[in-house]
Amino acid sequence: MLHLDSDDPESSRLQSLIWDPEVETWLTQLDIQPGWHCVDLGCGALGILEPLSRRAGPTGRIIGIEPRPPLLEAARQFVRKSRLENVRLLDTPPHRTTLPENSNQLVHARFLLAAGSDEQELVREMLRLARPGGIVAIQEPDLTPWRCYPDHEAWTRLRQAVQFASGGGDPDAGQRTFAVLKAAGVEDVRIRAATIALQGAHPSKKLLVDLARSGRESILQAGVMGEAELEEALTECERIARDPETVVVSFQVSQVWGRKGKGRWLR
Repeated sequence: MLHLDSDDPESSRLQSLIWDPEVETWLTQLDIQPGWHCVDLGCGALGILEPLSRRAGPTGRIIGIEPRPPLLEAARQFVRKSRLENVRLLDTPPHRTTLPENSNQLVHARFLLAAGSDEQELVREMLRLARPGGIVAIQEPDLTPWRCYPDHEAWTRLRQAVQFASGGGDPDAGQRTFAVLKAAGVEDVRIRAATIALQGAHPSKKLLVDLARSGRESILQAGVMGEAELEEALTECERIARDPETVVVSFQVSQVWGRKGKGRWLR
């Protein structure tokens, strides 16, 4: 399956670190308060555990949910090393946790729909965990803006191949999360769009190539590209990513949030 939420701890850490500045700006808008109880579903190796821990403070409680053993262990090491005393980690499916309902002021998930999580199941669980008036917050990608400057046809073709050969996930899930929360009965739904300009030797300039290589079989089986065409595009895009004079503008992350009301929502 082609997805951004890698099972590799190093890739998971890199993704979190790259998006940290945008997450900080977003969390300021969410106005997280000391003492809040928060859940980070599918937190990976880092997730947004540290900024949540810092903002909720010693009277707050942060729970990271991560069922994948390598990422759970990496998260445990991070929590210990960073001395995040108010963070607890649980090995449980993000869409079916063992946590009590109506128990959190913030419930967050990132890239789970892109990885193939069931949309209704995930949103239902997020609403179950949130207190009435609590915030439900989702971050999902939209690959469409992902491009390089100067523009290059090989980059566009490879990005489109990755988008098409998703293997059951939805790499453009960020295009619909606003409507998803509205349809679920979430109130006061808002959206923020975030992209990052990567330049020089930034390691994430190569992410498109890495995704396409890991999903090579999916691309070929989908018939999006033939083997020779794919190899040519991979070689050219790797050259583009290594070129210090080329700028890569990342895929867009749609940051969508709203409040759980007292009325109707998915059951």
